[in-house]
This record gives sequence, structure tokens and C-alpha cells, in this order.
Amino acid sequence: MAGGDCVIDSDVTNLKAMSADAARTASIASAQAQRAEHLLNDLTVRVNDTVAAVEATIVTPVREAYAMVQGLFGALSVFRPVAQAPAPRAGTTEEEDSLFIG
Repeated sequence: MAGGDCVIDSDVTNLKAMSADAARTASIASAQAQRAEHLLNDLTVRVNDTVAAVEATIVTPVREAYAMVQGLFGALSVFRPVAQAPAPRAGTTEEEDSLFIG
């Protein structure tokens, strides 16, 4: 049975080597996942900072200018005559009722 013991020892040695390789691979994968998480966190912070800067630089002044223009239109509308709707014509409802299909 000496030959059988040699085969078993060889298999155990191979299993130990495979286990060590698997542990090393898992360690590398874990490190890569941590790097990717750190990279995504940094990217999220930078995108948020950029959006805040764009909003402060462009969006807020445009919104304020639009509000000022709307206020100016409102103030000028006081001086414009108000258009009145035309008065309804007599007898139009009877004509419209006869045209109704239903």
C-alpha cells in the first residue's frame, strides 16, 4: 500500500496548493472590490461637488433673472388694457343643440 499512500499524499499536497491559491485569489478580489468602492465613492463626491458648483454658477442666477423678468412683465401688465371676451350671441345654444349628435 505504499503506492496508495503516495497517491493520497500527492492529492493532499495538490489540495493544499489549490486551497492556498484560492485564498490568495479571494484576497486579491477583496482588495480590488475595496478599491472599486473607494473609487466610486470619490466619483460620487466629485459629481455632487460639480453639480453644486454648476447650480451656484449658472442655475441660480438664471432663476433669479427669470423671476425679475416675470416681475417686470407683471408690473407692465398693469398699464395694458385688458381684452374682454366677446359677449355670447343670442340663439347660439339652440343652434348648437340641433347640431349635437348623441
